[in-house]
Amino acid sequence: MTWLRGGSSPEAIRTQFSLSRNGGSSWTDLGAGQRISGGWKIVGLSLPAAGRIRALAHISVGANNASTGIMDSTLDYNFEGEEITVLDENVQGLTPGATLDFGQVGTTLGAQSSVSITVRNAGSLDLTGLSAVLSGAALADYTIQSPLPASLAPGASAELTLIFTPKVLGARQAAVTLHSSDGDEPSITFVLQGTGVASSTFTVVTGATKQVTAGSAVLQGTVKANGFSRQLFFDYGPTASLGQSVAATPDTATGSATVNAFATVDGLRPGFTYYYRIRGGSSLGNAIGATRTFRTLTSPVPTGIQVFGTTQAPPEGAQLTLQVTAPEQAWWGVTGIPAWITTTLPASPGSASLLLKVLPNTGAAARQVKLVVGGVPVTITQTAVSAKPMITPDHGFYHVEANEIFAQQITFTGQPATLSVKGLPPGLTFSADGLVRGNFDQEGSFTTTITAKNGRGTTTAEWRFEVVRSNDLYYSLSGSYIALVERDPVLNRNLASRLDLTVTTTGGYSGKLTTGSTSVPFAGRLVMNTDNAYFAAVLPVSSTPLQLTGTFPYQQDSLRLRLQTMDGSRVYFFLATKTTPTTMPTTYSANLALTHSQNALKIPFGSGYLTCTATKTSKNMVLCTGRLGDGTALTFSTPLAGRLHLYYSLPLDGGTLAGVYLQGTSNTATWLKLAPSKPQPQDAYASGFGPVDLTIQGGTPPAMTPGGVRPGANAVLSFTHSSLNVTETSFTVPFQVVNPSTKGLTNTAKFTAATNPNTVAMPTYNPVTGAFSGTFTLKGATTAANRKVTFQGLLVPVGTGFVGHGYFMLPASTARNALQTSGRVTISTP
Repeated sequence: MTWLRGGSSPEAIRTQFSLSRNGGSSWTDLGAGQRISGGWKIVGLSLPAAGRIRALAHISVGANNASTGIMDSTLDYNFEGEEITVLDENVQGLTPGATLDFGQVGTTLGAQSSVSITVRNAGSLDLTGLSAVLSGAALADYTIQSPLPASLAPGASAELTLIFTPKVLGARQAAVTLHSSDGDEPSITFVLQGTGVASSTFTVVTGATKQVTAGSAVLQGTVKANGFSRQLFFDYGPTASLGQSVAATPDTATGSATVNAFATVDGLRPGFTYYYRIRGGSSLGNAIGATRTFRTLTSPVPTGIQVFGTTQAPPEGAQLTLQVTAPEQAWWGVTGIPAWITTTLPASPGSASLLLKVLPNTGAAARQVKLVVGGVPVTITQTAVSAKPMITPDHGFYHVEANEIFAQQITFTGQPATLSVKGLPPGLTFSADGLVRGNFDQEGSFTTTITAKNGRGTTTAEWRFEVVRSNDLYYSLSGSYIALVERDPVLNRNLASRLDLTVTTTGGYSGKLTTGSTSVPFAGRLVMNTDNAYFAAVLPVSSTPLQLTGTFPYQQDSLRLRLQTMDGSRVYFFLATKTTPTTMPTTYSANLALTHSQNALKIPFGSGYLTCTATKTSKNMVLCTGRLGDGTALTFSTPLAGRLHLYYSLPLDGGTLAGVYLQGTSNTATWLKLAPSKPQPQDAYASGFGPVDLTIQGGTPPAMTPGGVRPGANAVLSFTHSSLNVTETSFTVPFQVVNPSTKGLTNTAKFTAATNPNTVAMPTYNPVTGAFSGTFTLKGATTAANRKVTFQGLLVPVGTGFVGHGYFMLPASTARNALQTSGRVTISTP
């Protein structure tokens, strides 16, 4: 990529390039440019299919070029690549935000409605990272029946089927979001709309069969539709699980009269028992008749059948294939099958392959059986073992270290035989195929006896193990680790995750991956090789198991981690920080503000805050308490390891706060709220929002002295709502901090009526902790229409001074349970 100077543009001293995939909301550094003739260039880039490039140039400005300034230029690009297209059931394109209507569906009797959409890759590159995520107030009423594949090749498509099963009456709305690697549309959301109505019962009765022959039967039943249209079917099959269905005649019943229904089924096997029932259904409910049985007539043994194939099996067993040649409509069976042979009959008449699985023969004598296949006798013979088993090696001595990996295959002659093992060292396991493997858990001397037995005799082998102490690597790695996994639609449903891990001095490890309010534990033992120690664990996270791999490089006090889906379609790399008591100061205190710059009614505009404190006696843990910008209370503990890992799950797994705070650096967090399962009437954010990028600002406040003033002698208290055209909620109030005593910290806030039209009161103002709270009044047309609003916040240190950040919840009216929207409170000094 090149950036050429043009016209009268000044010469650049140096340049820097960066990339944005979200229209400029956030940027990723690509590196510095290299000077070329007429401009600058940067090479070796691996760019996504679409994005925005920003180039920054540092130039000389001012008198005699004594100062430097910055010029910037941006460029949007879109290579032909991944392109997601969504079609409805009529093969018409769907635009983001479109509504998928499931209609009216009964709330009981198994009623449901389905809608299918087609997802297509209209680009020229593979569309990867595909997933569908449900959200919204009625999330529990919708399910995904056919999930999307992880990727689609160019031109390929896949069907996504959604099922609506309402639990309660009334309109039930949710949303489905499609995530993918599409550069300009990484996520597309559609509205799911359905209505739960009262189910309507009706009656179906399974009747007797008639006209039963060797290959067909007429199934019968009756239906009373109870005034609504009902579709009718008969289910049948050779077992109680049924498995086959056929539309009834008539296929629909309406009105209130009793309707006689029937269906003819053919292609049945002669002399077999079949199960059947009648079934009716509609979007208002389903009804199923009792299951009954009938038996087809036995037909004469068909003629003209011939059987060919291998009939000899070795002692270790085999799968024999018999080719059966029969007339096209001739059904045939097999009789005389012993316990040491298994088979499955063909599902259709005529010629077919008959597979016989002959099990191993560990006896001293051969065995033989005469089968009858379609009336043709067939003799199956299996030979016996010729000699007793011999184990190799028949002895062994192993000098190993604790935690060392071990794998050894037991081999022997004289198969088939049964193997058994006694006295394995702790940590080793034995499988039926003769593989001994594992890690040695315990030091000491162990003797293991291996026994192989068949009909000709028994033989044993003895292995001895001397397990000594492992090297000192595990002692240097032992301790606790913590890491934060960023938000990902597949790996953690965009909730982010927190990883906690503990390693013992003997190489054992245990930990948990916390996503939202759900924690998945894992444990095991580290594995050593010449370069590092490592572990791998499979985490059963919902329906998509994840693989977690950790690597401890030698001579380094760090942990490299990789979290991925089992098929490798989604991979995330991150680092864990070791938390040890030596990293804990004598005391620790931090006041933090959580602010954002987005200004929209659908996102809380208020600022959150945290107070994090700990002492040496806290055993390396810091307690953080505070509020989010919509009033959600925060309380959680986190290790202090040079930085704070801020991770909090909103109540009922409704979302998360996730971020890292390191004093003296630029810190960020993200705030995601999902739609709650039981939203409150006053909750203006019941549909959820985010992730919202938060800036973490603040640090350790200095000690307060008696008579001191904080934040300043003449401060300004500001109130702002996200709806900026509502002037009544955007105002400032000057106030003074008055200290009546120099012997203690007794500061209070004082307002005067002349400068306080909204009667702001702030009775709580703590100069030690920085916490403040109060109220103000929004005047209505009448006194009864006045709205009283509460606010609260925290003073945080910024530079050499202080700034206050907080929120207020604005009621839409004086009515009980009125919507509560969030506004911002700030305190600043001139």
